[in-house]
Amino acid sequence: MTPGAAGCASCRTAPSSGAGSADTPSTPTWCPRRGAPASVCEAPRASASARSPDPVTPGLAAVLAVSQRPLAARAFTEAATVAAWRTKPSWGLVASADRTINPEVERYGYERAGMVTVEVDSSHLVMLSRPRAVVELIQDAVQATAH
Repeated sequence: MTPGAAGCASCRTAPSSGAGSADTPSTPTWCPRRGAPASVCEAPRASASARSPDPVTPGLAAVLAVSQRPLAARAFTEAATVAAWRTKPSWGLVASADRTINPEVERYGYERAGMVTVEVDSSHLVMLSRPRAVVELIQDAVQATAH
């Protein structure tokens, strides 16, 4: 983080484990004050929760941030052998306040696939903040496809 960026004072001023020198600050990867990754230091969590329409607590957000596994590179290179949405009914949920996946991208993909789409005022953690909406979408899909 650079001076003035989100993060606690320690993250903004701490030397990084990455490249940089005393004259050239680099992005810290560890918050020395909290003993945690800089990405989950107290200040960004508080500001993120203030922007979010979700009741997800800063503590839960911090646990999720440090426990999520990195995305495998093959997710970007491995081609799907079959697109199920071409032959099977599909449903999608757009979290309109999502800052992880652009809601416009989701809307475009869902429309292109001809999916039944539901939109919820939520961030990326819609399954935690709006579980009833997620359950209702699943129940609608089950009822529509039950034989």
